Amino acid sequence: MKRKWTALMGTVALCGMLAACSNEEQDAQTEASTEDEKIELTFWYAYADKIQEANDELVERFNESQDRIEVTASTQGSYTEVEQKVRQSMVAGNEPDVFITVINSVSGLAKDGVVEDLTPFIEGDDTFEKDDFIEGILASSNIDGSYYGLPYFNSTPLVYYNKDLFDAAGVDPAQLNTWEGFQQAAAQLTKDGVIGGTQEETFWLFEANMNQQNSKMFSDDKKQSLFATEEGVASVDFTMDMVKEGTWEFPIGDQGIEKAVQSFETQKAAILLASTSRLSQFAESAEAAGFEMGVMMLPEGDKRAVAVGGSNIVMTGNLEEEEQEAAWEFIEFVTNAESNSWATEHTGYLPIRHSIANSEERQALEAAQPFYAVAREQLEYAVPGESVPGFNEITSIWRESVEALIADPDLTTKEAMEMADTRVTDVLNQ
Repeated sequence: MKRKWTALMGTVALCGMLAACSNEEQDAQTEASTEDEKIELTFWYAYADKIQEANDELVERFNESQDRIEVTASTQGSYTEVEQKVRQSMVAGNEPDVFITVINSVSGLAKDGVVEDLTPFIEGDDTFEKDDFIEGILASSNIDGSYYGLPYFNSTPLVYYNKDLFDAAGVDPAQLNTWEGFQQAAAQLTKDGVIGGTQEETFWLFEANMNQQNSKMFSDDKKQSLFATEEGVASVDFTMDMVKEGTWEFPIGDQGIEKAVQSFETQKAAILLASTSRLSQFAESAEAAGFEMGVMMLPEGDKRAVAVGGSNIVMTGNLEEEEQEAAWEFIEFVTNAESNSWATEHTGYLPIRHSIANSEERQALEAAQPFYAVAREQLEYAVPGESVPGFNEITSIWRESVEALIADPDLTTKEAMEMADTRVTDVLNQ
């Protein structure tokens, strides 16, 4: 947190040269300098491309909307990298004032004092409309009754599919509505150099599979991992059965999502499971590649459910009061209805407010581009993402377990998840 001084250097220099400036002139100069000073805030966010464009545009709009606060923004990589850099910067004393975090990490950040409780700002701001936020999304910021962030760029996973490849294989997209039908469609689509589908290597889809079986990833007290339960094993096997049959691609490693996207955009994979946040990008890519893209909700298990993901925007802990007020003003601006409406259209992220989801502008967008309607309608089945301390470490453990399962044909899913359970439970109890 810094101050930016817009000093009237010419006047100061002149006063110094003449040494005859009156006390009245000096007082006027001091008053002018005070009026011209700005509070300077630093804002860190994740990812590039259209997401970076959206963040930078909102920051520019905020800076132009007033003359007291100036925000400087920069991308810091992935969600995991943002959190790592924030924690490191706090030790060094050069932390950002505001940053975004994956919604599942809010609990751990609050526990460690990294982020500020926003409840006093929410309750003390008569113009802030908390009830306008969609509850299933807002809930991810609520830790033990207090709000440690606000919804920002939120999303759910979607099924993207290549209509041309489906038509060529004689596959009805309606098959994708159930787990069994989805697996059958992947098998039917795998031929002539095309694989049934691909996905981002993500804990998020595992969470959605658990939700669809009326289960969750952690015990109610957040002290026990539930990965090795019957539902947990089935959630992994849904994907691993297709991988073993050669009808599904599961790219691993840090660039896994980009490999998956490339397979879909080059028409080597007929289906892609990925975030709504890149909806506009995929639509443009499909048009450029010359194929027609379709979008559907995730397949239904025992029930239809989808995990809410994406980011919350948070205030760094222990700012001075003046910087806190400035940071709150910025947070309120970038989450307001106008900002959210523009950002959702530019990226594909979800409306976070009822007023946007039900607005005439949104209805016009969905009429022109029905993809956006599917993304919004899936919100009806949204389940708040589970927030626990050590979330990034937990996701790494899960990924390592799934990668081991792929690498070792003798390892069973139950064994892999039991090993993960032990490690994750240790993290939860640290």
